[in-house]
Amino acid sequence: MSNFKNKTGLDITPESLSEYLRNRYPERLFDDFSRSLSELVDELRGGCFRTIGDVRKALERTEKAAELFEAENPPSQLKDSRHTAIGIVIISMALLRGNDFFTFRTVLDKCSPERLKEYRKHILPETGESQPM
Repeated sequence: MSNFKNKTGLDITPESLSEYLRNRYPERLFDDFSRSLSELVDELRGGCFRTIGDVRKALERTEKAAELFEAENPPSQLKDSRHTAIGIVIISMALLRGNDFFTFRTVLDKCSPERLKEYRKHILPETGESQPM
């Protein structure tokens, strides 16, 4: 992720988000990446995320909540099953911004409102830095 220290001001594009996610989540899969990436970029832009820095801040704030969600809701029953890089971003953003942030269905749609509230308790508060909310 150190490659992105000076690139957080980049506009969100499929190329910049792809590079960022590959650096941030090198251990995660990138299945069906190009189509899903384009959809994610459109959703993020529609949700007032403009730069890679905006995405980075949101992912840092939601890291613990997303990890807890993933541990209790793995994508499969296989041991140590993990969501893809795009999947964990979708989980993080939906936890942060609410169930209606994305126009497409997410894995959070299957979770009870009470359980989502518990996960959201682990989201860090917003810092004084500018961030979409």
